Amino acid sequence: MELYEDPAFFMLLTQSYCRLVGQSLVPEGMNPIVAARWLYEDAPFGVLAHTADADPVFMYGQ
Repeated sequence: MELYEDPAFFMLLTQSYCRLVGQSLVPEGMNPIVAARWLYEDAPFGVLAHTADADPVFMYGQ
């Protein structure tokens, strides 16, 4: 399974963003399946994710 297909990764990504930035990464009110599709296919911005290590490693880019 690719990361963009993994619901747990989507939740980790969006919850981490909200916790750190204080706003939602996806439009409010979307169910998680629709929101994931929007984020990975239609968002007007790129998404990068990295590990939480002291020397972070990029693990996802879209």
